[in-house]
Amino acid sequence: MSPRRKRRRRPFTFKRFARSWGWTAEEIYVYRGRKPHAPIGLPVIGRHFVYGGRTCDPGARDSEHMTGVSRRSSGEPSPWSDLDVRRYTVFSKKPRPEWLTAFLERLVIKGLFCVYNWQDRNRLNPRTIPPKKARVQRANRDRTGGFSTMSRFVFRVLVYVSLIGLSFWTYGAVINHG
Repeated sequence: MSPRRKRRRRPFTFKRFARSWGWTAEEIYVYRGRKPHAPIGLPVIGRHFVYGGRTCDPGARDSEHMTGVSRRSSGEPSPWSDLDVRRYTVFSKKPRPEWLTAFLERLVIKGLFCVYNWQDRNRLNPRTIPPKKARVQRANRDRTGGFSTMSRFVFRVLVYVSLIGLSFWTYGAVINHG
């Protein structure tokens, strides 16, 4: 008879317990970027929410979006990664039920009108850009150079100076005729 080996039990952890009951610890994030057709790039008007999602590993997912390199693949970066994007965490990485995480992600994508999300969650957004069109737009921006940062700055300064001049001109017209 062979002696029976005792099976060693793994220690109890909340993570293991939570995963067995359908809980996850995922972060819900959103990227906000420059509108490609807005040359002035004003803070509110010239930017929009580009992409939203959820992940367990924020650093790897960010690298995958920006450079295209990840543990799973080494492809091309996301079509919107050249639009001066900033990443914001909407809900931090805390254990919550899977259904609640999916609902919050869907709420963020639909509520903020993320433009490059093309899942079934965002089909009602009239500004949604399909993946094929997004790749064509990115290729055009890469080919033509788009509006560079310096040209956007110069254009913005010219608009501000002309607005200030226009306001002085109208103020002077009111004073002289009033």
